[in-house]
Amino acid sequence: MYWASLLRDVAFTDYASNATAAQAAAELSSMPAYLGPRDESGNVTPDLLFRGTYPGDTLGPYLSQFHLQPTFLGTQPLAQQMVTFLPDIDYMTDATTYQQIQNGINTGASLQFDPQLRYLH
Repeated sequence: MYWASLLRDVAFTDYASNATAAQAAAELSSMPAYLGPRDESGNVTPDLLFRGTYPGDTLGPYLSQFHLQPTFLGTQPLAQQMVTFLPDIDYMTDATTYQQIQNGINTGASLQFDPQLRYLH
């Protein structure tokens, strides 16, 4: 989860060229207990970060293209854009704060939302 916190503002399509994603992949590659997907050489690559382990999970884009299409929830129209946090504001990027949040402790950090609705990326 720590690496996911550091990469929260990086688009999935940018992982292959992102230095932080490369560091995350290298660290996870060195962990024998890591059960996520690996390439044929046994390494985690930036393109495999945070993907599932089911057949087909490592193929294609990270998110289904259906996430870009308007849909319905029953008869209610539903846009696929969502409220996100402002970029470049780090939460849970050190071990102490991460553990506090996991334990339900209020760290006093305020959430700052981006007024622009966005698609998952």
